[in-house]
Amino acid sequence: WSKRIAASMAFVLVAMAGYLLISVSPESITSGHVDYRIPVMRSSENLQTELQEASAEKEFQKVIDLGSQLDALSIEASFLVGMAHLQLNQFAVAEEAFLAIEQSNQQNQSLEFADQVDYYLVKAYLSTGQLEEAEVRMRKIIDDPNHTYHQNFGKSDLFKIFILKLKN
Repeated sequence: WSKRIAASMAFVLVAMAGYLLISVSPESITSGHVDYRIPVMRSSENLQTELQEASAEKEFQKVIDLGSQLDALSIEASFLVGMAHLQLNQFAVAEEAFLAIEQSNQQNQSLEFADQVDYYLVKAYLSTGQLEEAEVRMRKIIDDPNHTYHQNFGKSDLFKIFILKLKN
């Protein structure tokens, strides 16, 4: 009986491993991601800019066009343009925008959109095959209980990245 049980368990493990190898993809890790939404304030002074309105209406190409017309982008505008590129599957450009925000934050000793940059960089990195960078960002999010997106990733996601590394 013990040999039969061991053989059955081995078969189940091999089947599970095969299923994981076939089913794990960058999209499967990021499929549950939440879209960024501009916070709405209940103030009469809160007039959304054209860029914010285009982003809220999911007119991503318009966001990019408006962002390119501005001389200097604020951190928020840079983030919205980066998100528009991400939504249009222009992952390398989105990555550049997010990394520029991170660099600006370091220079200004600020944390504007820092959590959001971490979170969405994971998707950009996974989509461009930069698994090591995605894993580093994901670990940063998981290890920080105060991170805004701490609950969005777990150890199983790190395991999926490990499987993706094996596949490559």
